[in-house]
Amino acid sequence: MYKKIVFTVLLVLLMCGNIFAQDSWDDDEGAANRIALSFGLVGAALSYEMIFTPHFSVLAQAAYNTWLIADSLSFALIPRLYPGGRAFFLEMGFGYSYGYNALHEASEFVGHLILGMITFGLWFTSDSFQNFVDNDDGITRQGGFFLQPALGWNVGVGRWERFTMPISMGLDIRVANRNTVLPFFRMGVGFTF
Repeated sequence: MYKKIVFTVLLVLLMCGNIFAQDSWDDDEGAANRIALSFGLVGAALSYEMIFTPHFSVLAQAAYNTWLIADSLSFALIPRLYPGGRAFFLEMGFGYSYGYNALHEASEFVGHLILGMITFGLWFTSDSFQNFVDNDDGITRQGGFFLQPALGWNVGVGRWERFTMPISMGLDIRVANRNTVLPFFRMGVGFTF
């Protein structure tokens, strides 16, 4: 049993030996790391990307996204695929998100209002409505599991393309008691080293 485990670990290390970040800048192979700061109309993101191969990298990202009815402060680990090996990428982020979703409270209030109009005001004397009023603490924030499907481009600027202009669009999805989906579009500036 011990020999099988050691053999498996050695085999995995041998197979993964070619997947590592490069240590220096080389015009043919590209750079090993990228830092980017992106802004949108309704949010911002700061990310660090470690490039393993021309087709695969991993990002650590902190982002804030807001709309009038919801917001999201998220921390995510994002595997990124470059199908063509250059600028276009597809990604799926996983992490933790914290924020509010006022849409649920608003829809519940509208439902009680409609029931009150249908019953000519009798609904407002019911126990269900009183529980809604008593438990209404305003908009509550909550945390949850975070998914972020996105696509975008890293447009190189300059001769060696050390400076980039990342452009991305996608969805911030918080899975919690009140699920929240927020779209985003961000443009920014990045430095590759």
